[in-house]
Amino acid sequence: MATLTGWGQATYVDNGNIAGGMTTDGTSFYPSAYGTVINPPSWQGPSVKKSLSEPLQDFKADILIEQNNIGYGNGMLEIYFLDAANNTVAKIGMEDRWPSIDKNVGKFQLGPIDDRHNVSVEPNANNYWSNFDGLLRIERIGNTWRPYWALIQSDGTHMHVKSTIKYMDGLGKYQAPITQIQVAMRKWPTTVATDQRVKDINVWKINQEPAGIPYIAHAGNVVTYDFVNNNILINGESRIDLKDFGGSYFKLTPGSNQLFTFPEGALDTTVKWRPAYK
Repeated sequence: MATLTGWGQATYVDNGNIAGGMTTDGTSFYPSAYGTVINPPSWQGPSVKKSLSEPLQDFKADILIEQNNIGYGNGMLEIYFLDAANNTVAKIGMEDRWPSIDKNVGKFQLGPIDDRHNVSVEPNANNYWSNFDGLLRIERIGNTWRPYWALIQSDGTHMHVKSTIKYMDGLGKYQAPITQIQVAMRKWPTTVATDQRVKDINVWKINQEPAGIPYIAHAGNVVTYDFVNNNILINGESRIDLKDFGGSYFKLTPGSNQLFTFPEGALDTTVKWRPAYK
């Protein structure tokens, strides 16, 4: 999000109007203006879009955002995934729709607004996502869609995660290849806007793995074994679902310990540990 070069003006949002302008401070996109009030009043603000380097079928997108809503602002931040005809295939976002309370909620949509599957999600308590600084993720593999929302702590750990939603597109309604990504940020006219910004977007093509042992970590990943809380994290995200059924959490003994990574010789591994009681 360092530059708007390559991004063009979007022409459609499915809830409100496009107005104002988008800018960047070299690290994130945010609205420079929301525009004058368009009647009848509705959500309005800037939106830009960009083509991907190739159409994507199976894909994963990670979007780092801030939705700072403390102070009774309202704002709507959405990331659209479009096909070659500019139709909405999917959308994920974070918004505070209420002018008098601080309440961020997540949103997930498949398809255009007139034929959509729509989900709104909240954390376990209203204030857990206030001043949200974290990750939105959307993934499609085959006919299965999975959204993900998580706050990211200063140490990189994912907190107050919502990740259990799974949608099986049995009718194949939401299977068009993704060719474009669109960023939209809006507010309700005459109200104070939240401080909302998109800090980073990564979109990956998911290739089908060959038969054999699956990849669960890649070069540069940080794998954390938290033996205090019986947790395993990859880049701050809990992934105990990958733990071998027969595996167990172990202790380091005083003195010399031997640790092995497999397959042998496949990668260089740096191991760091925390001394006991620190």
